[in-house]
Amino acid sequence: MIPLKEQVDAIIHAQTWELANKYLDGDHDRFWQECSVTVNDLVEYVVQNGLPKGWAHTSEATFDGVYIVPQNGNWTTYEQERGRICDESVRFFESYSDGLSYFLTTNYLSEKRTH
Repeated sequence: MIPLKEQVDAIIHAQTWELANKYLDGDHDRFWQECSVTVNDLVEYVVQNGLPKGWAHTSEATFDGVYIVPQNGNWTTYEQERGRICDESVRFFESYSDGLSYFLTTNYLSEKRTH
């Protein structure tokens, strides 16, 4: 079994292939079948360490990627491509916790749900 801390770190940093190579002879599908990470594990990690720098953004900008940003005391998540917000991806949340849970489930655990 892959240690939970390593699973969380691999998911947050988009290195699940590397972890599958290390523990499962490169079987990436098996990684997601055996993955025991919950959204709460990811939320705890992000609250303690923040989101990794890169394609996940926490303030409005013109970069392509996914966003979780504060707006008028609430939180908004969305995807942006070529400087334009994809309307169908916009979601509003009253709390950071709710927005972060949705954001992490959609953007970090979505592959797990497909297996």
